Amino acid sequence: MKDSEGNLWFGSGNKNVYKYNMNTKQFSVIKSITSVVSIRCIFEDKDKNIWIGSNKGLYKCNLSTGNVDYYLSENSPLPDNVVL
Repeated sequence: MKDSEGNLWFGSGNKNVYKYNMNTKQFSVIKSITSVVSIRCIFEDKDKNIWIGSNKGLYKCNLSTGNVDYYLSENSPLPDNVVL
């Protein structure tokens, strides 16, 4: 997924989420998302949050602050931990 700042976001088979900065040509690992087994979807909302759905919950990465929030059915209104 290409975000509003021109970065590319993608998940890999090794349980990581990567951001590729098109300007610097560098990869970075989103270290707060290491327990993900399977990335199902990536989306950016109007507030510049990157939402990452997985088979183990939903992550929200704030592009401005770098903060990552983690949502499960136990701590949010999600009906299930699998987010497609």
